[in-house]
Amino acid sequence: MHDALHALHAEYARGEAQRRAGVVAQAPGAGERGAGILPAEGHVQYLPWADGGEPVALVPASYGSVEVEYAALRRGCALLDGGGRGVIRVGGKDRLDVLQRMLTQDLRGLDAGGVRRSFWLNRKGRIDADLAVVAFGDHWLLECDALDAAHAATSMSAFIFSEEIELAYEPALRCLSLAGPSTYEALAAVGAEAAILAQADARSCMVQVAGIPCHAWRLDWFGVPTVHLACGADRVAELWKALVAQVDLAHGRRRVRPCGWYAQNIARIEAGEPWFHVDFGRASLPHESGVLRERVSFTKGCYLGQEIVARMESLGKPKQVVAALRIVGDALPTAGEQVFSLTEGGGLADHVGAITSSTLSPMLGAVSIALATVRTAHAVPGGLLAVNAEGMTARAVVQPSLRFVEPTP
Repeated sequence: MHDALHALHAEYARGEAQRRAGVVAQAPGAGERGAGILPAEGHVQYLPWADGGEPVALVPASYGSVEVEYAALRRGCALLDGGGRGVIRVGGKDRLDVLQRMLTQDLRGLDAGGVRRSFWLNRKGRIDADLAVVAFGDHWLLECDALDAAHAATSMSAFIFSEEIELAYEPALRCLSLAGPSTYEALAAVGAEAAILAQADARSCMVQVAGIPCHAWRLDWFGVPTVHLACGADRVAELWKALVAQVDLAHGRRRVRPCGWYAQNIARIEAGEPWFHVDFGRASLPHESGVLRERVSFTKGCYLGQEIVARMESLGKPKQVVAALRIVGDALPTAGEQVFSLTEGGGLADHVGAITSSTLSPMLGAVSIALATVRTAHAVPGGLLAVNAEGMTARAVVQPSLRFVEPTP
């Protein structure tokens, strides 16, 4: 499954490996053996982007050093390959009216420059796609997981009749993202006028990045400023090269570093950002996602699946919900590990959930943290649960929100 960026990924990884090997070889006391600590040939790890079927893309997991990539995301500027993201283009004068009747979010007042997050549901009120609705001048983009883009475009089109709207999956647009505190400095260094994006989260505009026309929008995923760029697929390699080529001459270092999925996963768990197909999925109701209030309006009119959502809201609580757990001790549970309630004496009681994501948090001093689907009755802030982790049973404290680390402006 070849991608236009794979050769550039490999080129970057080889260069970084050779650079690090050179640094080690020149270190005092390294000797002949020191030069062999790091391989001369760089290697990019990839994840097949799939949900039980054939993968739609190979997404970089790491370019060689997860620690360096995470540091770029937290302290500098990380470049993310958006091969796992897809775009639906929406045009026509009736796009607001039609999408207002389709999606869970209230889109009234969404003008050019705005971004709102929403769900696209099926008739049973289950989530078919987790969307960002991005408004530009004469058209909108619906950005979502690449696993859902084509299907969502097809299923949404089935509800268009005589309205003046064009809605289609747009594989000719390819996404990259920049994330980190110095994102705007990196954009400015390649001539991008992105001041509107720096003003606040959930903003959009058209920009020229290194002379390449791009749709750009800010939607912070990791607790740091995150700008997403969609350009023509035929120019994405050119865009990647321009961004990676930047060097901060004052400090003699890269201004932008490619960052794989492993480092992104650490940061997004710390930021309390559950991901579709990971922490919730197509079998989930909006109330079970952990992000209901960010995606669903309860003051707008009807939309597909609205009756089920309204009924769940009026009845009170869903069966389960995504919750954040802080593990007591050093053990790290992995996805799929079972979560249990405790008896009054501290023994294991009922099976009440499962881990969906976990990591050791650098921002919290390597504390073990996790997201999990937990029965609502047991997802009480401050509550104590038990979880299988590394062959033992560890205690876990339910957190007051999904966010473990406060965002960086």
